[in-house]
Amino acid sequence: MRVRHAFRLALAVSMVVSPVLAAAPAFAEPPSHSKHPGARAAVTLSPRPTRDRASRGRQVKSSVNLVITRVSPQTVSADKTVTITGSVQNQSGQALAGASVRLNYSPRSLISRGQLADTATPTTLKIAGIRPLSGLIPSGAQPERFSLKLPGKLLKPPLGTPLAVFPLAIGVYDAAGQPLVEQHTSVVYVPKNAKQLLRKTSIAWVWPLIDRPHRASDTPFLDDRLATEFAPGGRLATLVGAPRKISKVPVTWAIDPSLLSDAATMAQKSYRVDKVKKPLPASVSAKSWLEAVKAGATSYFSVPFADPDTAALVHRKLTAQLNDAYSQRSVAKDLLGRAPTESIAWPFGGVADQPTINRLARQDDALLLTSTILQPPAGLTYTPDATTTVATSRKTRTAVAYDATISDVISADTRTVPGSALLTGQRFLAETALMTMERTQSRTLVIAPDRRWNPDPALAAELLKFSGTMPWLKPTDLGTVLADRPKQRTLGSYPQAAQRQELDAGYLQSVKNIRTTATDFGLIFQPPKSDVERNGILRAASSAWRGGRARNAFRTTLARQVSDLTSKQVHVVLGDNPSRTLAGRTGTVPITVANDLPGETVTITLRVTSRSARLLIKPTEETLTLPPRQKHPVLVQMQANGNGDTDVDVQLLTPGAQGKPIGAVHTIRVHATGLVGTALLITGGALAIVFIGVGVRATRARRRAKHAEDLDDAAAGNPGTGGGAG
Repeated sequence: MRVRHAFRLALAVSMVVSPVLAAAPAFAEPPSHSKHPGARAAVTLSPRPTRDRASRGRQVKSSVNLVITRVSPQTVSADKTVTITGSVQNQSGQALAGASVRLNYSPRSLISRGQLADTATPTTLKIAGIRPLSGLIPSGAQPERFSLKLPGKLLKPPLGTPLAVFPLAIGVYDAAGQPLVEQHTSVVYVPKNAKQLLRKTSIAWVWPLIDRPHRASDTPFLDDRLATEFAPGGRLATLVGAPRKISKVPVTWAIDPSLLSDAATMAQKSYRVDKVKKPLPASVSAKSWLEAVKAGATSYFSVPFADPDTAALVHRKLTAQLNDAYSQRSVAKDLLGRAPTESIAWPFGGVADQPTINRLARQDDALLLTSTILQPPAGLTYTPDATTTVATSRKTRTAVAYDATISDVISADTRTVPGSALLTGQRFLAETALMTMERTQSRTLVIAPDRRWNPDPALAAELLKFSGTMPWLKPTDLGTVLADRPKQRTLGSYPQAAQRQELDAGYLQSVKNIRTTATDFGLIFQPPKSDVERNGILRAASSAWRGGRARNAFRTTLARQVSDLTSKQVHVVLGDNPSRTLAGRTGTVPITVANDLPGETVTITLRVTSRSARLLIKPTEETLTLPPRQKHPVLVQMQANGNGDTDVDVQLLTPGAQGKPIGAVHTIRVHATGLVGTALLITGGALAIVFIGVGVRATRARRRAKHAEDLDDAAAGNPGTGGGAG
């Protein structure tokens, strides 16, 4: 009873593998390289949706971890046997008894790509092999390995079919025969006479070399993550290494000039990283990576500098900034030593509306768009050729539709999910085989993974190897596909979800304000410059900042760096005491302006204005030219109409009648003391007049009193002292 209870408990917590490798919407391009190396999922995931039979699509998880590690050979024929190996680990918390691994197959082959995507659990399965698991599997024990075989003679493809794709299911079952976890994959059946019957599909690869910005201004770096990505095993090293390893399969690289610039900077004698005190030595990995790109990128096109969110810039009417990004594509040509072989625009996610397409058509001769937006004619039962045309406001442009399903499948996380790389490779084989089977005529297929693709290193090389060795595929390059005769496709509507993902208006407005500040600062140079902090501003509009908070931190850093440049490199020297004294009624007050820029002469206007009428300043503006790393004191003429303190504003402006502010407004306090002596003279004179008046009045009063006394004496008959004889 206890064992039976354990079975029921295990069944209750069982779950079917989550379909993270299923095709996602073409416009949603998750930054795969942001996954932390070493992270592990509890369950290995299938590259296409698995479905629980009872729930019909409801996704549940499993407490048993099943990993498929090898399928050999990867195609099958009647005289071959496919061996599937893997491992099982119990994570349920309960011991499992009587469990087994089974290999199930469908005797009926798939007939379409749609069936491959929709049918995860075939309705009719047969057991090809059973491998009992040893006794009780303790929870958390080491994985137990297994091996199962599928004889090719069990598979019966339809007569006359050059290829066939058979679905497989590998599962762990309890003692009652109920599945605890299942993995779904497929195998391609290739008859011996397949080469005579097949019309090969021409396959072209777009290989992205794009990353997120790692610098705001051109120095310093915000982090040193690129050092890891350039090193062996890193994301960018993998992307460069795979085409070199499989050199017979051509790829067309989509290169971000900003990334090449980062690598070139790191390959110099030293480079600086924010919050790291000492400069770091030149990166050997960055130098080797850049040399490998130079040698390998014989076919490439360049995206605009820093891979901007073109749709957002067009919709927010920031096309001037988009033009700057296009002009900086020349960085790729300079660093690689060769011009791009293709002129093609690749908007984020491969989707764009008509206004964006019209704008891109001004810069490039062709467009690379996803097949979800370049749709085949209604009712078409096969995958059409990749080449088509789109109408623009100027003229019709060539467009290439890359296959959304395959591109999304291979773009999923194959580094951190155990076994997912193998299942992704099997899905790739099935998709391309079924596409080839759709028609007896040869067609073109273009694959463009996520622009920040982070594939398993072995998978990246294997996909290219498949393209050159599988009998139904023939490798070609993007230029050949572009020259192909266009086929009919219809430009679909721009997805609302894609529009919601765009960089928002508020963020782009703040970037525009930073750009205005930097542009105004460039006017003081001799001659004026229009590219001050241009690269940092272009990096702020990168499509890498879609859907994340990291863009706000980047914008804050860029704003601070631009502010430091415009306020601290050419500035007013105030010192510790921002006050001045005017010693007379009129006089001069010294104000020093400094140019701390190395190797740059600037012309600047100093504006000084008083906040009170009791202090007059004439003239209020003076233009001066400062050589590099020079300071210049300006003697400002002032006139005081009263003693006391007056606040004076000091501002630097660009030269010219319509000078634009540079940096912040500084306030100094002018103390007027020149009126003290004059005031004392006036006061003393006034007091003297008062004293003289008082004296005169006193003398007159004494005279009147004396005269009255003499009159009184005369009336009394007394001789007066001042009187005469009569």
